[in-house]
Amino acid sequence: MYNPFTKHSKLSVGETWWEHCVFSCGVGIRLFLTSIYFLVHGIFPFIELHKKYNLEDSSQWLYHKNENRERKKNIVHESRKIKRKFPPQDFPLTPEAIEKWKKKVKQRGEIK
Repeated sequence: MYNPFTKHSKLSVGETWWEHCVFSCGVGIRLFLTSIYFLVHGIFPFIELHKKYNLEDSSQWLYHKNENRERKKNIVHESRKIKRKFPPQDFPLTPEAIEKWKKKVKQRGEIK
């Protein structure tokens, strides 16, 4: 049966609706807080920008989030048979970690 709530998240990165919701809302909240911080700084320029919310760090944070999702997307499209949840996105997905995960999944016969 066609379900518009789960189609995008399953096809794009192999996530459940809830996993995709948490990720998307997290990015939205972070960008919203950064925007508010910049608006306040624009009105009151004497308020210093915290390093976590400056433009360069926010840009790098988004880049790393997107890079991790691209890696995950490649693995999902490679297998299409993922039966277990992929590790959360809050830690860096190094090539070594991805290979280790692939080996575990292969041993269980989930990826050919």
